[in-house]
Amino acid sequence: IILAAIPGRAKKSTTVDRCTELLRYNHPELFGADETNWPDICRTLAENVSYINEGETDLDTEYGTQCAITFVPAELGTFFNPDDSHAIDGITRLWDCPDRPFLKSTKHSGVDNIVNPFFNLIGCTTTKWLKDNFSKYQGWGIAGRIVFVHSDASNKPIWSPSRNIPSREWETTRTHLREDLEHILKLRGVCNFTDDAADLAKKWYERTFEFLGEYGKKPDADPWLSDFLARKQIHAHKLAMTLSISRRDSLTITHDDYTEAIAKIEEVEEETKRVFRGHLSPSETALNERAVFDRIHAELSNGLGGKAPKSYILNRIAMYVDGATAERVLSSFIKRGLLEESQSRFGFVVSLPQDDRS
Repeated sequence: IILAAIPGRAKKSTTVDRCTELLRYNHPELFGADETNWPDICRTLAENVSYINEGETDLDTEYGTQCAITFVPAELGTFFNPDDSHAIDGITRLWDCPDRPFLKSTKHSGVDNIVNPFFNLIGCTTTKWLKDNFSKYQGWGIAGRIVFVHSDASNKPIWSPSRNIPSREWETTRTHLREDLEHILKLRGVCNFTDDAADLAKKWYERTFEFLGEYGKKPDADPWLSDFLARKQIHAHKLAMTLSISRRDSLTITHDDYTEAIAKIEEVEEETKRVFRGHLSPSETALNERAVFDRIHAELSNGLGGKAPKSYILNRIAMYVDGATAERVLSSFIKRGLLEESQSRFGFVVSLPQDDRS
């Protein structure tokens, strides 16, 4: 999770510190360093191995050993080196929690053996830092694995938070929250869907998958949003599990849990657009390509039966751009699945995708 906002407008690091200190109070060992690097991340995970009553059940045998850590960098730049693509790929792999151990070879200390890694991160930064340093990872695996929470303004100015919260009520609430977290830490096992929750999750996933396919074909599709949509279901599952264990001990995800998870993830989807909106403003070239595609699409749809000789389409595109650019643009349309190319006994043919023909 990355909290992104204009400096000074939203209390990002203050909010994160106040929340995580509830768990730090009794379990500081669950947290990693604020400033670190890729070798230290692997070493910290390998050293933070824990054993959860192994051998009692099949589940314990498989997952009784785990390496879990949570990093909470108040400034994301102290944790992510945007020029270290090797670390970005490694963190991506850890996020997947692979079934087999993740092995990291070191120069002087042998091999870091990370079993069942649970890599958690909640960091804070500004939208400008993300645009300047993180935009290069558009289309990388890391892109869809991050939940961006964006704010460009405070809900209301609070000059002194302590004066708005009665001290006795504050301490009582903190104590109850710490007790809840201690209780949650003891829960273990598989989270199962109730039947109606499973039915909701299946239908929602099918709609999301269909939308992703349609959205990805748009010439002006937001690449960051496409990355997010590809793993939207995983984020919804994780949030639903979190909501479940915050409410009950049964390790069951109810219809209400998943409904709320969907609603929150839909909000995150909109915030993802806002985080990178400055970087993603369509260029003049992109707008021109969109206009060319719309013209070709309309011509293929109306009167040509959805297909035409490739030479004809190239000549039509060349009415708006030079010949070399026309070939590049047509090739781009085909690679992105907006158009299809096939060969007949008369030569190459360009057509609309089957599901796009009217």
